[in-house]
Amino acid sequence: MHFNPGTVMILSALIAAVILVVQERGFAAVVALLAVGLQALMAFGIVSLNVRGLPIPLILASVLTVAGAIAWTRAGNKAAISAATVVTLVGGYELALALNLLR
Repeated sequence: MHFNPGTVMILSALIAAVILVVQERGFAAVVALLAVGLQALMAFGIVSLNVRGLPIPLILASVLTVAGAIAWTRAGNKAAISAATVVTLVGGYELALALNLLR
């Protein structure tokens, strides 16, 4: 198994999403967990999704960013706020990469 900065970020967001689900149990937390879980499966080559004309990385990054931001606004304790921040920042970074805003 090869770890690069991208997979470390995905694993960080996955751990943060699990913390969100355990702490908050909200719909946004579950959506974030599903999105980052799918990203992790794709990053480690367990699942491959290719849909013609549908940019899967862009969609997953968008879902992760929005779900993290919603979870952040509803978080009630420090652990959930920190976890939601990690999810939102990783999603935002992935979104910027998918939109070719970063090089």
